[in-house]
Amino acid sequence: MKLTIRRKMLLSYLAMAVVTALASAYAIGSLQNLNRTVQDILDEDIAVLEVAGTMLDVLLAQENAEKKNLILRDRSLEEIFRSRGREFRAKLSVLRKTPLTSIRKDVERLGELHRRYEETFHQEMLLIHQDRLADAVALSQSESRRLIDDLAQHLKVVQRRAEESRDLRMGEIDEGGKKASRAAVVLAAASLLVGLLLAFFITQNIAGPLRKLKRPRRWSRKASLTSRRTFAATTKSGRCLWPSER
Repeated sequence: MKLTIRRKMLLSYLAMAVVTALASAYAIGSLQNLNRTVQDILDEDIAVLEVAGTMLDVLLAQENAEKKNLILRDRSLEEIFRSRGREFRAKLSVLRKTPLTSIRKDVERLGELHRRYEETFHQEMLLIHQDRLADAVALSQSESRRLIDDLAQHLKVVQRRAEESRDLRMGEIDEGGKKASRAAVVLAAASLLVGLLLAFFITQNIAGPLRKLKRPRRWSRKASLTSRRTFAATTKSGRCLWPSER
């Protein structure tokens, strides 16, 4: 297929459009990746941090109800303890559903420790009902205190792991942004270079045939002038004189 000037220009514009489309596609893909990472931070890391902080507050409120019940022996405090326990378990189920895999073992350990803590509270209640307050206080200060400390420690571990995951993803966002910026600069430079090369190529392809046409045109002009002088000579009677008759 013969490449005419029109086709060459069409191909050059097509090449520039392809480079521009590639640059746009890369930019859009990079933005989508960054958006997914930001969404993961919000849905996983920040959510885990908030839930773990709420669970720590609930645990402290539950411990407070347990300690007050040893002194006041009020059924409303028992109900507060159980209500806080249900809230803790509800938040624990949220943590179990999170895609953050680094906290799985800690979450399971939290469930086991909280179950044992509630069992210990029930033992305290039995001792109180049996008028064995000293034994109930001793159990609270030993076993319950140890379980509370373990629960708080594991909640802090969950928070720390969520913070580490958040910081790691923030680093990925920063690195991804730098890579996208560098790639955008490279693609822009490549697009500019391709445009310059294509402009030079088109100019050369247009100028070349024009240079070839300049010389034959001068020859044709000289030939035209010669023929005019040759056939312009006529006799007085109006007859044209050929060069051989002059």
